[in-house]
Amino acid sequence: MCERNVVKISDFGMARKVIRGCIYHKQRNDPLPVKWLALECISCRKFSTQSDVWAFGVLLWEMFSLGAVPYADIQTYEELYRLLRDGYRMEKPLYADEKIYDIMLSCWFVNVDLRPLFDKLASTFNGMLPSELWNRYIVLNELYERSNHLREQPPEIECSLEVGSPAEVAPPIPTHHFE
Repeated sequence: MCERNVVKISDFGMARKVIRGCIYHKQRNDPLPVKWLALECISCRKFSTQSDVWAFGVLLWEMFSLGAVPYADIQTYEELYRLLRDGYRMEKPLYADEKIYDIMLSCWFVNVDLRPLFDKLASTFNGMLPSELWNRYIVLNELYERSNHLREQPPEIECSLEVGSPAEVAPPIPTHHFE
């Protein structure tokens, strides 16, 4: 949560710039946030935009449960994988209505092609808002898109900094010994 209650979602441990439809195969054995991983991430180490949709569904569950720990009663990652593979999904959080819970469930489809795309999710959530809030969201999003675009642009001017030798810049190190 940032200034003016702007929510920023950071990566789930696999930040990569991926083109829609492309799949990233994880090669190394770095630790992963298993409770947010889609089944194909756990079993085959395949990561895609659609596996991010699964993680987004877990994030929604966290939000509508007011920060409860997902899969809190499940003891091992192997047990979690087996349960998810066999069709287990977290129950509807207390503060989610049926429509929100249906969105969560759609994010957790085993078949990646059945999971909603992020643009579909955005339009679904926009449809739930009064139009005055929807327009405010768009303006907010445009500001961040513009900011991101500016950060990606190469600098227009080149800067250089010339510094003298360390002896000219920093004070000399004392040579006497302290007792």
